[in-house]
Amino acid sequence: IEPGGRSGKQQCQGGVVFVVVEGMGYTVLDGQRYDWKKGDLLQLPIKPEGVVFQHFNASAAAPALLVAAEPNLTATTGIDRACGFEQLEKAPEYKPG
Repeated sequence: IEPGGRSGKQQCQGGVVFVVVEGMGYTVLDGQRYDWKKGDLLQLPIKPEGVVFQHFNASAAAPALLVAAEPNLTATTGIDRACGFEQLEKAPEYKPG
């Protein structure tokens, strides 16, 4: 995530784990803010209706890097992870290539 930037806003089932590799910032999850820094681990809860989340870089000078991991449940829940997976809002820096 670029300095001072944010990711797109997404909705998914949950169960995703993020490792903060670089930077500091916060994630808004279902309207609540959670701060993070390098070395932290974030886990999205699994909810039947899904969760809405967006990451924000709190630094005006340094980028933030988060790595996501999630179980491959496509065979049991389907491609939409049983509740849907939607990009609700693009990151402002996104440029289609």
